[in-house]
Amino acid sequence: MEYFYHQADLQESRGFFLAKKRVKNEIRHIKDINVYSFNIDDQAQEIEVIFSIRPSTKKYTIVFDPTYPLSPPIKFFFEDNDYERMLRFPSDRFFKAFKEITGCDCFCLYSDISKDNWMITNTIDTMVFESKKVVATKKRMIEQVLANTIKTKYLIDDINLSQWI
Repeated sequence: MEYFYHQADLQESRGFFLAKKRVKNEIRHIKDINVYSFNIDDQAQEIEVIFSIRPSTKKYTIVFDPTYPLSPPIKFFFEDNDYERMLRFPSDRFFKAFKEITGCDCFCLYSDISKDNWMITNTIDTMVFESKKVVATKKRMIEQVLANTIKTKYLIDDINLSQWI
């Protein structure tokens, strides 16, 4: 029985093969990784990896398409929270706090794994580090918002409370 393939089909399957190979190699090189699930959906051409990195139990879920690493993952979840939603500000107070802390107008400029800043050299390690950086920045934002609230309610203006945080 002979099989005839279109050139586009061969290119697409080769791209998916290379994406699978890259993801497997990246996972293999992460120290202290605990992989819960590694699913390859040949029909949808998607690779889904669910893992945590010890000693933490925080779960990451990343879904890649055949164009990885030329494009960022399709989906990236940190503790079941969509990464793109994590980058949004709940109010103007948090936006102002973010600007005070980082000097940037939005997380998209601050993030290395956003669609605009994506580079082929980014790896799963980069995504994990980035998510930790975003969580740490959000914690600092909350501290800043709380400090500003305390300052406006209870302190006089000549005390620089944010300097002490």
